[in-house]
Amino acid sequence: MNVLFALDDTLDAQHHAAVVDWIKFCGGKLFAGKYTHDDGTVVREASYMLSEEDFDRMRGFSPRTVAGQESFLYITSCNKQYATLVYANGDRETLGSMHSVTQKEAMDSPAFSLDYATGNYFVCKQGNPDKESPEARNQRKLWAAVDTLLDGGFEDAWDALRELEDVRAVMKPKWL
Repeated sequence: MNVLFALDDTLDAQHHAAVVDWIKFCGGKLFAGKYTHDDGTVVREASYMLSEEDFDRMRGFSPRTVAGQESFLYITSCNKQYATLVYANGDRETLGSMHSVTQKEAMDSPAFSLDYATGNYFVCKQGNPDKESPEARNQRKLWAAVDTLLDGGFEDAWDALRELEDVRAVMKPKWL
């Protein structure tokens, strides 16, 4: 089990740097994310992912690191990546699975996470993330890149095309 979380913005620079060093030491990952409150307020923040064990250890030696956070996203380590939002008061909300999506889909979503190491965007939604075939996924990503290109986002379109697992498989006509 992994935990995706943000650090409190009340930490002084030295404490923040020490916690980030701890996260790196544990093999944690850096994410960027966005979520939307019920009142429509959009929040963008840096977040981190640690194993549940390392997250609990961090909270043990430095409870104020995340004391002001509303919730934490617990994600199973299996290939389905089931996601549960656990609120500070202990309430839980099942969000489905983490699905890899295009940048445009992520931006259009009320919440997303970007894994800086891989450049992959993720959103939580119901359904099996493995059901989409690689061909369908490539086709979806190709059309997203074309839409971005038509909107004038040449660099974003190139980034979207690089996400394709095999551009040639999508571009090759069936009759060849």
